[in-house]
Amino acid sequence: MQISTSFAVWLTAGMTLAIYSGVYKENPIYRLVEHIYVGVSAGNGIVSTIDNYAKPTITIDIFQNGTYSYLIPILIGLLVYTRFSKNRNINWLNRIPLAFWVGIGSAVVLTKNFKANFISQVTATFMPMINNDPLIMVNNIVMVVGVLSVLSYFFFSFELPKGLNVFPKFGRYIMMIGFGAAYGNTVLSRMSVLLGRLQFLLGNWLGIIETRI
Repeated sequence: MQISTSFAVWLTAGMTLAIYSGVYKENPIYRLVEHIYVGVSAGNGIVSTIDNYAKPTITIDIFQNGTYSYLIPILIGLLVYTRFSKNRNINWLNRIPLAFWVGIGSAVVLTKNFKANFISQVTATFMPMINNDPLIMVNNIVMVVGVLSVLSYFFFSFELPKGLNVFPKFGRYIMMIGFGAAYGNTVLSRMSVLLGRLQFLLGNWLGIIETRI
């Protein structure tokens, strides 16, 4: 393999090195590439929203199918731009679409995500304490005791008796283990991104190693 002659590969490699230069010290090149990345991401989001939602709604649903009721949410959504008006008699109208977005978003979370992210996790902690398999029984006991200990850590109504004050301490250790596992998972995911970038730099750009990226 040999070093790449593609302008796109050189540009991508240069921007990658510029981004990782921020690990050593923040510099103007890092900030420039950071602004470019944010701007391109925002622009891509706007274009995707227009192509996937706005155009089909206007051209197909409204003009072709005659669903003129869709004009109401479009007009309400356009009110958000009144916040840029200097006239105080007009700029307060941007609160109307914001109120709709917050209300609809809350309803979606409560109806769809609440059961999956809360109820299902609560019911998953109700495990049988007795099982024919010793490993499963120990796992269930640790789970139940750990959950109750974590809950007791946040119990501030009155002080627990001396014989039970060990549960909040155990709950604190359980939380430390959980936070450590979450942090480790985040670090490993970032390491996978770093390895992907290194494969690109050493393979696609410099041609030192073989890669399929």
